[in-house]
Amino acid sequence: MLNELTLTGESLRELEESFKKFENLTFFEIENEKKLLTEIINVTPYVFNLIEEELKTKKDYLILRKFGKNLSTLVSLVYFLSRGKIFHIPRLNNAFIAIFEMKNSNELSHTLKDGFFHTDYSTHPYTPDYLTLNIVRRDPMYPFYSRNSIVLLNDIIDFLKLYNRDLLKYLTSTDVPIKVNDKIVYQKIINLEDNVIRFHEKLIKDALIITNRENEVYYIDEFVTICTSLMKDFVLDEGDLAIISNKTVLHKRGPATVKFDNIEKKFIGRKVYSIRFYK
Repeated sequence: MLNELTLTGESLRELEESFKKFENLTFFEIENEKKLLTEIINVTPYVFNLIEEELKTKKDYLILRKFGKNLSTLVSLVYFLSRGKIFHIPRLNNAFIAIFEMKNSNELSHTLKDGFFHTDYSTHPYTPDYLTLNIVRRDPMYPFYSRNSIVLLNDIIDFLKLYNRDLLKYLTSTDVPIKVNDKIVYQKIINLEDNVIRFHEKLIKDALIITNRENEVYYIDEFVTICTSLMKDFVLDEGDLAIISNKTVLHKRGPATVKFDNIEKKFIGRKVYSIRFYK
Protein backbone atom coordinates (compact mmCIF):
# COMPACT_ATOMS: atom_id res chain seq x y z
CA MET A 1 0.00 0.00 0.00
CA LEU A 2 1.25 3.48 -0.91
CA ASN A 3 0.82 6.61 1.20
CA GLU A 4 -1.73 8.37 -1.02
CA LEU A 5 -4.26 11.13 -0.63
CA THR A 6 -6.68 12.01 -3.46
CA LEU A 7 -8.06 15.54 -3.44
CA THR A 8 -11.76 15.51 -4.32
CA GLY A 9 -14.96 17.51 -3.80
CA GLU A 10 -14.69 20.59 -1.60
CA SER A 11 -10.94 20.21 -1.07
CA LEU A 12 -10.27 20.18 -4.80
CA ARG A 13 -12.63 23.10 -5.49
CA GLU A 14 -11.12 25.16 -2.67
CA LEU A 15 -7.63 24.61 -4.05
CA GLU A 16 -8.63 25.54 -7.60
CA GLU A 17 -10.51 28.68 -6.54
CA SER A 18 -7.76 29.89 -4.18
CA PHE A 19 -5.15 30.04 -6.95
CA LYS A 20 -7.30 30.76 -10.00
CA LYS A 21 -5.93 34.28 -10.43
CA PHE A 22 -2.36 32.95 -10.37
CA GLU A 23 -2.81 30.09 -12.84
CA ASN A 24 -1.16 31.81 -15.83
CA LEU A 25 1.92 33.09 -14.00
CA THR A 26 5.26 31.93 -15.38
CA PHE A 27 8.21 30.55 -13.47
CA PHE A 28 10.10 33.81 -14.03
CA GLU A 29 7.25 35.99 -12.75
CA ILE A 30 7.00 33.97 -9.55
CA GLU A 31 10.77 33.80 -8.94
CA ASN A 32 11.48 37.46 -9.70
CA GLU A 33 8.47 39.40 -8.36
CA LYS A 34 8.82 39.57 -4.57
CA LYS A 35 5.49 41.34 -4.08
CA LEU A 36 3.73 38.78 -6.25
CA LEU A 37 5.44 35.90 -4.45
CA THR A 38 4.31 37.29 -1.09
CA GLU A 39 0.74 37.46 -2.36
CA ILE A 40 0.90 33.84 -3.52
CA ILE A 41 2.35 32.41 -0.31
CA ASN A 42 -0.20 34.24 1.82
CA VAL A 43 -2.92 32.04 0.31
CA THR A 44 -3.36 29.09 2.68
CA PRO A 45 -6.41 26.94 1.85
CA TYR A 46 -7.74 24.70 4.62
CA VAL A 47 -6.67 21.63 2.63
CA PHE A 48 -3.02 22.58 3.32
CA ASN A 49 -3.64 21.69 6.99
CA LEU A 50 -4.95 18.30 5.92
CA ILE A 51 -1.85 17.69 3.80
CA GLU A 52 0.42 18.74 6.66
CA GLU A 53 -1.32 16.34 9.07
CA GLU A 54 -0.95 13.49 6.56
CA LEU A 55 2.76 14.27 6.18
CA LYS A 56 3.25 14.21 9.96
CA THR A 57 2.06 10.60 10.15
CA LYS A 58 3.55 9.47 6.83
CA LYS A 59 6.92 11.17 7.18
CA ASP A 60 8.80 9.26 4.48
CA TYR A 61 6.60 10.28 1.55
CA LEU A 62 3.11 11.30 0.50
CA ILE A 63 1.49 11.10 -2.93
CA LEU A 64 -1.23 13.66 -3.62
CA ARG A 65 -3.50 12.74 -6.51
CA LYS A 66 -5.27 15.53 -8.44
CA PHE A 67 -3.26 18.28 -6.72
CA GLY A 68 -3.14 20.27 -9.98
CA LYS A 69 -0.32 21.79 -12.02
CA ASN A 70 -0.53 25.44 -11.00
CA LEU A 71 2.99 26.46 -9.98
CA SER A 72 1.61 29.10 -7.60
CA THR A 73 -0.29 26.40 -5.70
CA LEU A 74 2.87 24.33 -5.32
CA VAL A 75 4.93 27.32 -4.16
CA SER A 76 2.32 28.27 -1.57
CA LEU A 77 2.04 24.70 -0.24
CA VAL A 78 5.82 24.37 0.11
CA TYR A 79 6.07 27.71 1.91
CA PHE A 80 3.28 26.58 4.23
CA LEU A 81 4.83 23.19 5.00
CA SER A 82 8.36 24.58 5.45
CA ARG A 83 7.34 27.86 7.11
CA GLY A 84 9.42 29.60 4.45
CA LYS A 85 12.55 27.42 4.77
CA ILE A 86 13.17 26.79 1.08
CA PHE A 87 16.33 25.25 -0.40
CA HIS A 88 17.88 27.52 -3.04
CA ILE A 89 19.73 25.69 -5.81
CA PRO A 90 23.40 26.71 -6.12
CA ARG A 91 23.79 25.64 -9.78
CA LEU A 92 20.67 27.60 -10.80
CA ASN A 93 21.79 30.98 -9.41
CA ASN A 94 20.00 30.21 -6.15
CA ALA A 95 16.58 29.83 -7.75
CA PHE A 96 14.29 27.60 -5.70
CA ILE A 97 12.13 26.07 -8.46
CA ALA A 98 13.68 23.38 -10.67
CA ILE A 99 11.95 22.49 -13.93
CA PHE A 100 12.80 19.03 -15.27
CA GLU A 101 11.76 18.46 -18.85
CA MET A 102 12.48 15.16 -20.55
CA LYS A 103 14.51 15.47 -23.73
CA ASN A 104 17.50 13.80 -25.30
CA SER A 105 20.01 15.18 -22.83
CA ASN A 106 23.06 14.15 -20.83
CA GLU A 107 21.65 15.77 -17.66
CA LEU A 108 21.24 12.95 -15.13
CA SER A 109 17.78 14.07 -14.06
CA HIS A 110 16.59 14.57 -17.63
CA THR A 111 18.02 11.49 -19.32
CA LEU A 112 15.75 9.10 -21.22
CA LYS A 113 17.56 6.13 -19.68
CA ASP A 114 16.77 4.51 -16.35
CA GLY A 115 17.79 6.76 -13.45
CA PHE A 116 19.97 5.95 -10.42
CA PHE A 117 18.93 5.56 -6.79
CA HIS A 118 19.95 8.75 -5.02
CA THR A 119 19.23 11.52 -2.57
CA ASP A 120 19.41 15.16 -3.69
CA TYR A 121 22.33 17.40 -2.71
CA SER A 122 23.64 14.78 -0.30
CA THR A 123 27.00 16.50 0.17
CA HIS A 124 25.54 19.95 0.77
CA PRO A 125 26.19 21.19 4.34
CA TYR A 126 22.45 21.79 4.75
CA THR A 127 20.86 18.93 2.83
CA PRO A 128 17.16 19.64 2.18
CA ASP A 129 14.68 17.53 4.16
CA TYR A 130 12.08 17.07 1.42
CA LEU A 131 11.61 17.37 -2.31
CA THR A 132 8.48 17.69 -4.42
CA LEU A 133 7.67 16.24 -7.84
CA ASN A 134 4.66 17.92 -9.45
CA ILE A 135 3.80 16.56 -12.90
CA VAL A 136 2.94 19.33 -15.35
CA ARG A 137 2.99 17.12 -18.45
CA ARG A 138 2.98 13.35 -18.27
CA ASP A 139 5.14 10.95 -20.24
CA PRO A 140 3.83 10.31 -23.79
CA MET A 141 3.72 6.59 -22.94
CA TYR A 142 2.13 6.99 -19.49
CA PRO A 143 1.61 4.88 -17.38
CA PHE A 144 4.35 2.54 -18.61
CA TYR A 145 7.26 4.99 -18.67
CA SER A 146 8.65 7.67 -16.32
CA ARG A 147 7.57 5.58 -13.37
CA ASN A 148 9.01 6.49 -9.97
CA SER A 149 10.63 4.20 -7.43
CA ILE A 150 11.41 4.84 -3.77
CA VAL A 151 13.15 2.81 -1.05
CA LEU A 152 12.65 3.57 2.64
CA LEU A 153 15.71 3.68 4.89
CA ASN A 154 13.93 1.73 7.63
CA ASP A 155 13.20 -1.11 5.18
CA ILE A 156 16.86 -1.14 4.13
CA ILE A 157 18.14 -1.29 7.71
CA ASP A 158 15.67 -4.01 8.72
CA PHE A 159 16.69 -6.13 5.75
CA LEU A 160 20.44 -5.69 6.29
CA LYS A 161 20.21 -6.49 10.00
CA LEU A 162 18.61 -9.80 9.13
CA TYR A 163 20.51 -10.82 6.01
CA ASN A 164 23.69 -8.84 5.44
CA ARG A 165 25.39 -7.33 8.46
CA ASP A 166 28.70 -6.99 6.62
CA LEU A 167 27.14 -4.65 4.07
CA LEU A 168 25.39 -2.74 6.86
CA LYS A 169 28.76 -2.26 8.56
CA TYR A 170 30.29 -0.95 5.32
CA LEU A 171 27.42 1.51 4.72
CA THR A 172 27.44 2.84 8.29
CA SER A 173 31.15 2.94 9.15
CA THR A 174 33.09 3.58 5.93
CA ASP A 175 33.84 7.05 4.60
CA VAL A 176 32.85 6.52 1.00
CA PRO A 177 33.99 8.95 -1.75
CA ILE A 178 31.42 10.77 -3.88
CA LYS A 179 32.21 12.90 -6.92
CA VAL A 180 30.86 16.46 -6.71
CA ASN A 181 31.74 18.47 -9.80
CA ASP A 182 35.58 18.31 -9.82
CA LYS A 183 35.93 17.45 -6.15
CA ILE A 184 35.82 14.25 -4.13
CA VAL A 185 33.92 14.37 -0.83
CA TYR A 186 33.98 11.59 1.76
CA GLN A 187 31.01 10.62 3.91
CA LYS A 188 29.17 7.64 5.33
CA ILE A 189 26.19 6.44 3.31
CA ILE A 190 23.98 5.67 6.32
CA ASN A 191 24.05 7.53 9.64
CA LEU A 192 22.24 5.28 12.10
CA GLU A 193 22.31 7.84 14.91
CA ASP A 194 20.45 10.49 12.90
CA ASN A 195 18.55 7.97 10.74
CA VAL A 196 19.77 9.62 7.53
CA ILE A 197 20.91 8.21 4.19
CA ARG A 198 23.07 10.08 1.65
CA PHE A 199 23.65 8.27 -1.60
CA HIS A 200 24.10 8.60 -5.36
CA GLU A 201 24.91 5.36 -7.17
CA LYS A 202 26.70 6.84 -10.19
CA LEU A 203 28.62 9.60 -8.41
CA ILE A 204 29.88 7.18 -5.75
CA LYS A 205 30.96 4.58 -8.32
CA ASP A 206 32.78 7.27 -10.33
CA ALA A 207 34.59 8.43 -7.18
CA LEU A 208 35.57 4.88 -6.16
CA ILE A 209 37.27 4.39 -9.53
CA ILE A 210 39.01 7.79 -9.40
CA THR A 211 40.33 7.05 -5.89
CA ASN A 212 41.54 3.52 -6.83
CA ARG A 213 38.94 1.80 -4.66
CA GLU A 214 37.31 -0.21 -7.46
CA ASN A 215 37.08 -3.26 -5.19
CA GLU A 216 34.36 -1.44 -3.20
CA VAL A 217 32.07 -1.08 -6.25
CA TYR A 218 30.91 -4.59 -5.34
CA TYR A 219 29.33 -3.23 -2.14
CA ILE A 220 27.48 -0.52 -4.07
CA ASP A 221 26.19 -3.01 -6.66
CA GLU A 222 25.02 -5.31 -3.89
CA PHE A 223 23.33 -2.41 -2.13
CA VAL A 224 21.51 -1.33 -5.31
CA THR A 225 20.31 -4.92 -5.87
CA ILE A 226 18.81 -4.95 -2.37
CA CYS A 227 17.22 -1.53 -2.94
CA THR A 228 15.65 -2.80 -6.16
CA SER A 229 14.12 -5.73 -4.29
CA LEU A 230 12.70 -3.42 -1.60
CA MET A 231 11.52 -0.53 -3.77
CA LYS A 232 7.96 0.76 -4.03
CA ASP A 233 6.94 1.55 -7.61
CA PHE A 234 4.35 4.12 -8.67
CA VAL A 235 3.52 6.46 -11.52
CA LEU A 236 2.44 10.10 -11.33
CA ASP A 237 -0.21 11.42 -13.69
CA GLU A 238 -0.50 15.02 -14.86
CA GLY A 239 -1.47 17.12 -11.82
CA ASP A 240 -0.20 14.60 -9.25
CA LEU A 241 2.30 15.64 -6.58
CA ALA A 242 4.78 13.51 -4.63
CA ILE A 243 6.42 14.84 -1.46
CA ILE A 244 9.45 12.68 -0.64
CA SER A 245 11.83 12.73 2.30
CA ASN A 246 15.36 13.46 1.11
CA LYS A 247 16.91 12.00 4.27
CA THR A 248 15.04 8.72 4.82
CA VAL A 249 14.14 7.75 1.24
CA LEU A 250 16.12 6.93 -1.90
CA HIS A 251 14.35 7.77 -5.14
CA LYS A 252 14.80 7.28 -8.86
CA ARG A 253 12.89 7.52 -12.13
CA GLY A 254 12.52 4.74 -14.66
CA PRO A 255 13.12 5.07 -18.43
CA ALA A 256 11.27 7.93 -20.12
CA THR A 257 9.98 8.57 -23.63
CA VAL A 258 9.52 11.63 -25.85
CA LYS A 259 7.39 12.36 -28.91
CA PHE A 260 7.77 14.90 -31.68
CA ASP A 261 5.32 17.80 -31.43
CA ASN A 262 4.30 19.00 -34.89
CA ILE A 263 3.21 22.41 -33.61
CA GLU A 264 6.26 23.24 -31.49
CA LYS A 265 8.57 21.40 -33.92
CA LYS A 266 10.52 19.68 -31.17
CA PHE A 267 10.57 16.56 -29.03
CA ILE A 268 8.59 16.80 -25.80
CA GLY A 269 8.31 14.51 -22.80
CA ARG A 270 7.41 14.58 -19.14
CA LYS A 271 7.70 17.96 -17.43
CA VAL A 272 8.09 18.30 -13.66
CA TYR A 273 8.16 21.18 -11.15
CA SER A 274 10.40 20.40 -8.18
CA ILE A 275 11.06 22.39 -5.00
CA ARG A 276 13.25 21.23 -2.12
CA PHE A 277 12.63 22.42 1.41
CA TYR A 278 13.34 22.04 5.12
CA LYS A 279 10.84 20.90 7.71
